[in-house]
Amino acid sequence: MHDSGSYSMHNKDKAHILYNFVSQGLYDPLIFQKFEETYKISNSETLTARTCFGGLWAYYKGNQGTRHGIDFWEAALEDRLDDMHA
Repeated sequence: MHDSGSYSMHNKDKAHILYNFVSQGLYDPLIFQKFEETYKISNSETLTARTCFGGLWAYYKGNQGTRHGIDFWEAALEDRLDDMHA
């Protein structure tokens, strides 16, 4: 991703990448920073509560992003709380 410089993709794909990135124990705060620059302009129509939680979990567990990213994923999750079942 860094070689191509393309960080513009659906937000659901970003959440998937971040979740797996942190799950594997990888550390690269640059990917969090580059994703944060594109959150507001990327497509969020396909986000579900599950993918929003995955993105939010990656921010908390990985401790690599900023407050802007946490706020984005929290707001996205709050907008989709009806999809949550426990």
